[in-house]
Amino acid sequence: MNYKIDKITFNFSEKLNGYNTGIDYSDLGTKAFPEVISREWSIDSTSCSLRVNLERNKHYKF
Repeated sequence: MNYKIDKITFNFSEKLNGYNTGIDYSDLGTKAFPEVISREWSIDSTSCSLRVNLERNKHYKF
C-alpha cells in the first residue's frame, strides 16, 4: 500500500448503523492496523472513510 495514501474508504452493500464498521484487526493484530486519525460516515451509512497515517515499508492488514 502506498504510504502517501491518507484516506481509505470502505463501501458496504447494506446500510450500517453509522457507528460500527465491522472492520477489525487481522490475525496480525494491532501492529498491522493503520493509525486512524478520524472516521467519517456517508449520509446514507453505506460507506465509511478513514483518515489514516501510513508508514513507509509497512505491511497493513484489516
